[in-house]
Parts: sequence; C-alpha cells; structure tokens
Amino acid sequence: MPEDKFNAFVTSFATLWIDGRTRRQDSGEMRAIKKASIRDFDQLCHPAHAGRFVINPVDNGVPPLFTPTEMAAIFEANNGLIEALLPDYIDHLGDEGTGSLDDLYVRRGVYMAAVDTVRRELHYLSSYSLTVGPVEQFVQTWTPATRDTGEPSIISAPLPAIQHRVVAFAPFIQSMDLSQLKFVVAPPVEEIPLQGDGIHGGIHEFTFR
Repeated sequence: MPEDKFNAFVTSFATLWIDGRTRRQDSGEMRAIKKASIRDFDQLCHPAHAGRFVINPVDNGVPPLFTPTEMAAIFEANNGLIEALLPDYIDHLGDEGTGSLDDLYVRRGVYMAAVDTVRRELHYLSSYSLTVGPVEQFVQTWTPATRDTGEPSIISAPLPAIQHRVVAFAPFIQSMDLSQLKFVVAPPVEEIPLQGDGIHGGIHEFTFR
C-alpha cells in the first residue's frame, strides 16, 4: 500500500472516528477513504450481496481511496493482527477472562427502526466494543424526542464472527481512542440471522455468529 494512503488511513481513524456522527460517518475522508473503498471491494468480491445489508449506502459517485486489492490487504492485516495478538489480551485477563477468541464477545448498541431477525448495519462502518458499559450507556441515551424512533438494542457476537471484516482496531492505530477498545467493522456480505435473547431493562438483546 502506498505510504500516503496508509498515513491517510491512520490519521482519519485517529482524528475522525470519535463521538459525533458528522465527523465519524459523514466526513469526506471517511466517505471516500473507507466507505467507498469497502463498497467497491464488496461489489467486486461479493457481488451477490454487496450493499444488501447496509441501510444507508454510499453514493456511487463517491470515489474510493483504496483499490479492492488494497482493501483486501487491510482486512487481511487486521484479521492476522487479531489472531496473533488478542491471545495476549486474553492471557492478561487471566482467570477473570475467557479461554479463547471464540469466548471473547464484542457488542454494539443500536436503535433498530423495528426489531429485525437479520443483521443489518446502518452504515458501511460500525463500532463494536469489547467493553459492555459504554454500549449499555449508548442504548439508554434516548430522550423524549427520540424515544419513539426505534428499539434500543444490544447486538453481541463472538469475536470471530466479525474478525474477517475488521477495518480498524483501536490498539493497532496510533493515537486512536482506547477507551472502548473498539473494532470498526464493515457490513455483512451474507445473510446473518439475529437470535433474540429477550428484553432486559427495556433493551432488546440479540446475538449473531
């Protein structure tokens, strides 16, 4: 990958992937560098389902920064880093943690317009977190004005379920916010069922694999 593209990739996640949708989702850098690159990669490699499970697609007029080959390298690199280095995190947890990547869960707090049975993502980039607290706080931040706009939900999955679609992971991006240990994930390119796990504290809980 050319150095200027890699630097743009790292800088944009370190400075733009923060709270606030305008910068995180709608900035020109994120739209072109990441979202359009994923769009083109999926259209080439997964034509049958490309964009099918994204609620807000990227306009075809938005040019990508990465070629499909370069985007494939990003997916492969993150997958390999997770496979090689996350076991160290598991070892650090010791007896309080889990035994393998299969037992390590990531979670995402969302507002579903309606309860769904298939995993769909609102955007081409979504955050999944290793920590539970921020996710729970997110889904409880509705106001009287937004209370009826969707169903507060937490979606959980074992790490391998999203591992091959990770675009960025906080510990591997210099200066990226580590407070939530976030995985930035591309949308699915196959139909993935959501298993309903009940309603707890007014929050719908789902699991996928």
